[in-house]
Amino acid sequence: MSNFRDQQFSNRFQAMGDEAEGKFDELFPAHHKLGLNRPKMHVASMSLKARYTPDRQLTDRLVEVMGCGKDQILKLKIEKLIALMQWRATDPVDMFLWDSKNERWCMGPLDEYVDATYQFGEYGAFDDGKKPYVGLRTRHVPFAWVKLESS
Repeated sequence: MSNFRDQQFSNRFQAMGDEAEGKFDELFPAHHKLGLNRPKMHVASMSLKARYTPDRQLTDRLVEVMGCGKDQILKLKIEKLIALMQWRATDPVDMFLWDSKNERWCMGPLDEYVDATYQFGEYGAFDDGKKPYVGLRTRHVPFAWVKLESS
């Protein structure tokens, strides 16, 4: 089987985020699902804030879920970052990060994640229309990683 990152974008899109969101759901079962999950409607005409509604809600905060794999780089679209900062104006927003390569997770405030991107961010663009992103290597994430026990 080929590596996830080596697959065509259209194939990756079908599974993007599913593993990380599944891990969040497993670790935090008392939550509410928010956000859009590959809707059939045309989202490009929606506002950024609506398009990038955080993935989950806990009782006291919204949570954006992201994952990374072999390359150990978390890639956050710049336009999603702008939208998350809009959400942050009214509600606390946390980042839940899942590292599938090392089977570990961490979670912490969006503001701290953004501060780390200012210091260590690597800028690039996705191959699906060249949307710019800021990448953050897992070693620069400002939250404590929790390693999952092997079953």
